[in-house]
Amino acid sequence: MDLPRAAILATLLLIGATSINAISYVSTADSGQDISIFAFTANRTIGWTLAHNSYVWRFNVAPGSINPLQTQVITTGAWGGGRPSGAFFSEVSNRLYICHKGAKKVYSISGTATSSATANIITEATFAVEVQGCQLDSTPIPGFPLGRMWISLPSIQFLQGNSSGWFAPAQTTFWSFPTSFSPRDWASEVDVRGRKLYWGSQAGKVAIIDLDAVNNLASGPSSTTKFLTTTAGDINCIRMVNLDSSMNRFTHAYIGSSSSLISKWNMITERIESLFVYSDPNGLSDRIYAIEYDAIRQVIWAATGSGGTNVRVVRLQESAQDIVQIDQIDYDTGSSTVVYPKLLLVDSLGNQVFIGTEDDEIIGFDISNCQGSCQSCVQLDSRYCGFCLVDATCTMGRLCSTEWLQTIDSCPRTIAITPSAGAVDGGTIVAVQGTKFVTSRPQDYRCQFSGSAPFDPISLNATHIVCRSPAASNARSSDLTILYKGQVWNDPVGFRYYTCTDRSCGSCFVEAECGWCLRTSNCSSLRQCASADFDTNQCPIVTSVSPPSAETVTSTDISVTLSRVIAGSYNCRFGSIAPVAASTVTSGTPGAVICPSPTGGAASFVNLTVELGGSSFAPSSPFEFYSCSSGDPCFSCVSNMHPNCIFCLSSLNCQRSSNTTCPGTQPAGRSCPLLNSLFPASISISSVAGKNLTLIGTIASVANMQCDWGAAGRTPASSLNSTHISCSYPANPIPGDVSVSLYSGNTPYSNPLLFRFYDCNLFSLCSDCTSPLHPECSWCVGGGSLRCTLTTNATTACGASPLIPQGGQCPRIVSITPDNASQDGAMNVTISLSLAPSSVSSIICRFGGLNTTDATVSGSTVTCARPIRIPAVGNVSVEVILNGKSFAGSTILRVYNCSEDDDGTALTSCGSCLQSSRPFCTWCASTRCSSTTTCLSGTITQCPALVSVVPESGSADGGETVVIRAISLPQDTSSLLLECEFGSSRVEAVLGADGNSVFCVTPASLIKGVVSLRLLVNGAPFAPGTLSFRYFSCNSGLPSCLPACFVDPSCGWCVTTSTCSSQTQCARGTDIDIAPLWLNGTCLSATVSPNHVQIGARYPSQKLTFSIPSLQAARAPTAKRALPTDLNLFQCAFDPIGNITTNVTEFTATAALC
Repeated sequence: MDLPRAAILATLLLIGATSINAISYVSTADSGQDISIFAFTANRTIGWTLAHNSYVWRFNVAPGSINPLQTQVITTGAWGGGRPSGAFFSEVSNRLYICHKGAKKVYSISGTATSSATANIITEATFAVEVQGCQLDSTPIPGFPLGRMWISLPSIQFLQGNSSGWFAPAQTTFWSFPTSFSPRDWASEVDVRGRKLYWGSQAGKVAIIDLDAVNNLASGPSSTTKFLTTTAGDINCIRMVNLDSSMNRFTHAYIGSSSSLISKWNMITERIESLFVYSDPNGLSDRIYAIEYDAIRQVIWAATGSGGTNVRVVRLQESAQDIVQIDQIDYDTGSSTVVYPKLLLVDSLGNQVFIGTEDDEIIGFDISNCQGSCQSCVQLDSRYCGFCLVDATCTMGRLCSTEWLQTIDSCPRTIAITPSAGAVDGGTIVAVQGTKFVTSRPQDYRCQFSGSAPFDPISLNATHIVCRSPAASNARSSDLTILYKGQVWNDPVGFRYYTCTDRSCGSCFVEAECGWCLRTSNCSSLRQCASADFDTNQCPIVTSVSPPSAETVTSTDISVTLSRVIAGSYNCRFGSIAPVAASTVTSGTPGAVICPSPTGGAASFVNLTVELGGSSFAPSSPFEFYSCSSGDPCFSCVSNMHPNCIFCLSSLNCQRSSNTTCPGTQPAGRSCPLLNSLFPASISISSVAGKNLTLIGTIASVANMQCDWGAAGRTPASSLNSTHISCSYPANPIPGDVSVSLYSGNTPYSNPLLFRFYDCNLFSLCSDCTSPLHPECSWCVGGGSLRCTLTTNATTACGASPLIPQGGQCPRIVSITPDNASQDGAMNVTISLSLAPSSVSSIICRFGGLNTTDATVSGSTVTCARPIRIPAVGNVSVEVILNGKSFAGSTILRVYNCSEDDDGTALTSCGSCLQSSRPFCTWCASTRCSSTTTCLSGTITQCPALVSVVPESGSADGGETVVIRAISLPQDTSSLLLECEFGSSRVEAVLGADGNSVFCVTPASLIKGVVSLRLLVNGAPFAPGTLSFRYFSCNSGLPSCLPACFVDPSCGWCVTTSTCSSQTQCARGTDIDIAPLWLNGTCLSATVSPNHVQIGARYPSQKLTFSIPSLQAARAPTAKRALPTDLNLFQCAFDPIGNITTNVTEFTATAALC
């Protein structure tokens, strides 16, 4: 073997999603001899490789790899030609035992031997024929602590070992293989716990040999030996798997054959459970040479070959019903001759698979598949892969000299980012808080924002890394990623870029880096505005304008005070007038700008704006230009906004205070006549004749003074004194509210006040009649005269009827019962009144716009039959109409449509229908929401609901009766189809006699586990939600009561049918007269008394008592009899002395007698 072949790589045929790498190449430098056997110490620190022509190498096993510097122990030719057929290492004797086919011997070598000296070799046994193989049964026996070594010759023999060597017993032949059975090298396994020896043959058969039958040896196969045909072709390998601690034995084995077939064999039931036929991608016929099972990963490794120069390893995994291929490796050995794989070894802890070939190679493949970021690495397989923190690599722990992370929580992660947003012009200092920062390697960290190149951070400590954001072209969402050694160190964190421009000042301060640039009057970031001109929390505002007005004919200095003023050239703009330069600027917080007001314009209201650099510096303020016009009313003339104006009372005009021409005795001034109140505030139109209205205020008497009544005209007014003016009422006033004010001739002289004229006969409601604004009215009650009249005319208008004067308590509706109703359906409504009506000639109840004459009155209670359908929903007004008039005002009845919610949404479920706020709705016939009065049948007050199912589990075989309890089941099912739905399977159901339950029989199910259970009515769900039902399958193939029967808590051993089944199945499969015995959790245990007897012709038979304490407790409590009476059903068996049986003669509650 030449050294350059070490560079040959593996070619992967990826069938699954994972990959495998060839990582090591070891040559035994033995001129092309087969690598036949691997052997290891129990802790796998020392190993041996055995090849053809008697080569043995001893090597140290480093964690995860075979050391290529191997030590040759035995030289060529020491044992002659041929090859070894088996090897194992005994920890007890510390020796390697080698079965040699060609030498026909069993040799041993000291486990500490490191040289090729012949003295290291001991011949343990010599045979006349070739040794086909050997297996170790390490179970110690008295005098032989090494156990037994089973030897495959044309017959099966065994040696017993101790410190002095291995010895054959007097009778060494256990049994001979049949002529048709040709045992295969290496195709054997010993189940020490299960006490079985398995040997494969060239004919596809496996011999199952009972190791405990060694005391009953025979020249041929014993009665305890079985032959099982497991596969087609030669059996090349057998590997036991699944050690069951409760059963203390292996439960399964994988068998590889020369016909590309792998069989999974159940060693308990001795049946083939699943098959895998390997299909070569090149169409070649590959043999299965070796099989190994990785119990940690639960995958199967198989070595195959088709007679070329490639060695192939296939990785398999069991699915629910079959064996499936995950991936495979094609490794080109580069050999010039045909190469077959001979040995396969899985080093689960070291994460490698080793293959030995005929061409003196040992090839190691890395199966850890450790790769990716920390988050993806730790999810691969935490038992092998982890993230090496400082190296930032996904690797095995033995390759990491620093902190090795194996859980998601331990991976570097981001806790927070501050701030999480910044301006698009960049420069934001961003602190990322996280974990696992490697402070010793700051030079290996980089910050990267989406769309930008990585760059160095500003600083780094154990909990934070600080970065400066680069500029961005526009506002957008970005990700900030921390890189370490070029790899993503943590999950990217969101960072948002925003723009400050195009924002008003009011929305400018929403973003942390935005502020108002006073110089340019726009929103910007600090990096775009001088710091002296930048405000981050307040917009410039005008706090005052003094004075707030100016005359149009005189220029006035206007001082505008602002929240902040910076140095600069300011203007003041008054509306559309050209801007005026500021005469004085006072910078500061606050500050002021003083501008002279322009003249010559018209009186008007304008906006005053302070400008800096031609742009508005702050929001504008209102400003008034005024003139002292002679036509202005007094109050307008002398307002605070017109400080230079006075009002002349003599001439009743407005004048400039600096140029007054007011004649007469009434001086000009800043005071106007003012009316404060009037008396009375209202009057009946029937009472105005001969009466006057008194106006009260601060009023000087003027010539030609009149009271103005608006559309009713003017009447004379006279001064009673300095504060009271008397006005006569207009003739024939119209009822209503009017404004009253004083005039001097045709000139307004005072402010107006509100006055009311009313007519008592026009009020139809008691509340309007007796209002304080109508002091001359009273309300007549009874006598058929519900009306409003003048109090002075009450005797004539009302007669002897009760009278409610102004301010009295009118009749009212105290309550309405019920206060809500469905839109449809007849029902009575009771109305309680505060006052009992009298002399009732007719009474009507009005619901909205609908009247109902079906009403009666008793004292102060009125009973109404509401209309069958009320057109409107919502709040409906209800009145009592007595003798054609509303007697007591109105109240509210809340009306709803049972088929819809208040917003018009259809109510399609019972839960939405039966609401406490809608007591007159019902879920009718389990199909719709309707009024209780219109639902003719099937009214329910509780929504349908599923309560429980008994039992909650059952056999997957089906056929068991379950009871479903429910609320509001339909009681008349004559026209309904009731069904139980288990998962997707439906069966018919029957209503129980109690009306609260249904019965159905479970269907068979292919699904093992929990399925949903629903009750259907005519194919639709009876109620929302589902129940759960668990299907289980008992191990019915068990030959006897074993712990495997109790894996599922619903399974137990049925004594009377000798099967593992559910309790229901046990009772169903038993004669009704036989009490079924069903054991759950433990098998029957018995003690026998006496525990030994003497046998022979001269000794009489004896009665034996088998005490079975659990017998009485296990029997079914509903059985007709405690125990079966047909004793012929039971026997006592005596084994292994010829399988003798005797009948049971008597049964008691806890014992059987034989």
